[in-house]
Amino acid sequence: MYSKSVAVGLSLMVASSYVIAIHIGQPMGQDRNDPKVIKGRMLRVCILCILQAIILPMILIKLGAYNDFKSVLVSFGLKFQLFDTLKCLLSICLLYIGPLINHFYTIDFHFETFYKDLFAELTSIWGIRDLIFAPISEEFVYRSLVLSIYKPLIGNGESSLTSVKLWTPFLFGIAHIHHGYTLYKVKKIPASMVLFNGAMQLTYTTLFGMLVNNFMLKNNNIWGCIVIHSICNCMGFPDFEPEMHPIAYYILLVLGLIMFYFSL
Repeated sequence: MYSKSVAVGLSLMVASSYVIAIHIGQPMGQDRNDPKVIKGRMLRVCILCILQAIILPMILIKLGAYNDFKSVLVSFGLKFQLFDTLKCLLSICLLYIGPLINHFYTIDFHFETFYKDLFAELTSIWGIRDLIFAPISEEFVYRSLVLSIYKPLIGNGESSLTSVKLWTPFLFGIAHIHHGYTLYKVKKIPASMVLFNGAMQLTYTTLFGMLVNNFMLKNNNIWGCIVIHSICNCMGFPDFEPEMHPIAYYILLVLGLIMFYFSL
C-alpha cells in the first residue's frame, strides 16, 4: 500500500543521495572549487541521476503508485515545452529587473565586455558547474524525482498540494547546509558565522524551492525550473549598494518580486 509515510521515506533517500554522491570517495578537507574535485563530483552525480531514473520508477510501480514506466517518466516533466520555458525566462528577468537595470546603468558597462565575460564564465569548469550542471542535476533530483514520489498522493486524502509545496522545498534547503562543513573545516570560518550562513542559505534555498515547486506542479515542465535555477545562480543575491538611484532601485526590487510571483 502506497502511503504518505512511504513517500516521505523515499523522498528522504532520494534527497540525501545527492549530498552523499557529492562527498563519497572525496578526501576530507579538499576545496570544493578544485577542478579535480568538481569533475569527480559531477561524474558521481551523473551516475546517481542515471541510476535513480531507472530504479525509482521500478520502486514506484512495485508499490502501486504508478501503473507503468511511461507514466512515471511523464511525471518527471522531461518533455520540452517551449512556451512555458520562455515564460520562465521572462519571469526570472522580471524578478531581477532592478539588478539588471542597475547593471546596464553602470558607466563602464560595455556589451562586448559583457558577452566576453559571460562566454568565459560558461566555458570555465566553475561556470559549467554553477550555471549548467547544478541547475540540471539538482532540478532533476529535487523537482522531477522528489515530486514524482508525492504526485500520486495529491488529492486522494494522503497528502495535500500545500503540504507537498512546503515539505519538499525544505529537503532542497537542507541539502545545501553541507556547504557549512567546508566553510568551517577548510576555510576556517568561525562557527558562529557558519551557523548564520547556514540559516540564511536554508531560508533562501527553501523559498526558492517553493517558487519552482509551484511552477513544476502547475506545468510539469522541468526545463522551466532549470532556467530559473540557472539565472538565480548567475545573478545571486541583489546588490544593496546600487549604482543607480537607491529609491528607484528598491522600488524595482519590490516590483520585480511582485511581477515574478504573479507571472508563474
